[in-house]
Amino acid sequence: MTGGSVTFKLDDGETLIVPDDELRRLYDSLWEISDDAGAVSTAALVMDVSRLHAYARRPVELTSQQTAVLRKAAALLHT
Repeated sequence: MTGGSVTFKLDDGETLIVPDDELRRLYDSLWEISDDAGAVSTAALVMDVSRLHAYARRPVELTSQQTAVLRKAAALLHT
């Protein structure tokens, strides 16, 4: 699904848009921090939404724990 993206709605109202070509790296990054609360459920959401066609995707709403680990995993991608 080249050229698509996934929108995550964070618990504070912010949105994070992740291009399809970064989803696998984000998923892997979440597994690196799998001991953190919410990391495994967030990784599952990333994998589930990545399998959908771009036209079938809706924004993924995250809990506070999922928001925290998604932010942490995203930061790890840029270190």
